[in-house]
Parts: sequence; C-alpha cells; structure tokens
Amino acid sequence: MSSPIRKRAGKISSANVGDRARVEAVMVRKKIRTLRQLVMQLHHQLASLDQVPTPTVEQGLDFYNEVSRFEIELIRRALKAANGHQGKAAQLLNLNSTTLNAMIRRYYIHVEPSALSKTVDMKSRLRRHLDHRTEIQSLGIRPSLTKPRAVGTPKRASSTDISVER
Repeated sequence: MSSPIRKRAGKISSANVGDRARVEAVMVRKKIRTLRQLVMQLHHQLASLDQVPTPTVEQGLDFYNEVSRFEIELIRRALKAANGHQGKAAQLLNLNSTTLNAMIRRYYIHVEPSALSKTVDMKSRLRRHLDHRTEIQSLGIRPSLTKPRAVGTPKRASSTDISVER
C-alpha cells in the first residue's frame, strides 16, 4: 500500500523538477536578454562620449574657448590612441613633440602612461644602470655602496683625505 503512494509522490516531484527547470530556463533567457540590452545602451553611451558637441552659433560663443576645447579633445584622443606615448601622439597629429608637450602643459592635460611604456622605461633604466656599472668595473673602479653626492655638494673631509702641504 505504501509503494503506490511513493511512486505517485516520485512522479509528482519529477514533474515539479521538470517545471522548475523550464521556469529557470525562461528566467535565464530573460536575464540574458536584459543584459544584452544593458550592454547595447552602455555601448551607445560610451560612443557618445567620443563625440565633440557642436555649439550653436545663434546663441553666441567664445571662438577661442571653442578652439581650445577642440584642441584638448584632439590631444586626448591622440594620446589614447598612442597609449600615452607623446611622441607617437605628436606623429598622429602631425605636430612636433615639443609643440604637443607645450600644449599638454598649457591645457593641464593629464597623461596616463600605459603599463607597457612603464615596463619598457623600467627595462631601459635598468639596462643603462647595468651598462654603467659594467663600464665602471671594466675601468677597475669598485662601485660605491653609498648614495652618490648631489652635484655641487662638497665632499666631506676624512682623516685619509687631509694632506698637509709643506
């Protein structure tokens, strides 16, 4: 007597599991559709950030202010395309690198160097340091373990440095 009831209960629970699976599948599809819509909205909003707003002349505008805004936007785009490398950004804008650097300083544009350029810079600094150290050792000079003196600071006198002229 107890076995038919258990079989029915098993059928009911397996039917519930199937229904639950279908409901969960529908919910997952709805979530995916919502996420796709959000991604598309975010993509459109990001694309609109790259567009330079065009002011209306009818309301009046400051010509030099608008030219400055346009220059700043061009410089930022070039720096972004060049991963923060000012020389490459200057080439993209067909400017001398010194002119671009002056404009960056004039407009207080923050240049964010890329991780790659930081790595390359550290490698080149290390290479120059090792080359310098090798050159010193090849001359037979033992590298100092102390910090180098700043330019223009007098060397401290020690008992070995003092010589008496007669």
